[in-house]
Amino acid sequence: MANISKPKHAILLFLQVLFLAFAAFCVYSGFSIIGMLALFGALVLDRRLRHLRFPALRHSKPPFSVTKRQWLAGLAFFAALAVATVWLFHDAATGYGNGVVRLYTFLFALLLCSLWCGGLFIRWFLWWF
Repeated sequence: MANISKPKHAILLFLQVLFLAFAAFCVYSGFSIIGMLALFGALVLDRRLRHLRFPALRHSKPPFSVTKRQWLAGLAFFAALAVATVWLFHDAATGYGNGVVRLYTFLFALLLCSLWCGGLFIRWFLWWF
């Protein structure tokens, strides 16, 4: 610990544990949105604690950039999701006669898009904080 006092460190850790416990309680009780906000609050406290403990790491922030290949991959994922959605709606309009292949195709495309967007959001979140 470079330049943070032990009581301040203990208070921040205690608040972080309280936020995590509150988030778990909210998710268990059915208030998912409030639980997610409490979880993000705990993450912000963790990031602040890390910045206070290691101040030299704060200034070494590379620029946030997304390459052309990543944008093309995201575009392909969203195009696949659009095609799978249209295919699923067509199957619903015709009475679901072809089994669950279209549903699984839609869910797989949705998973790929959400993983790509989640990865981009995590990179942006880590860059921002």
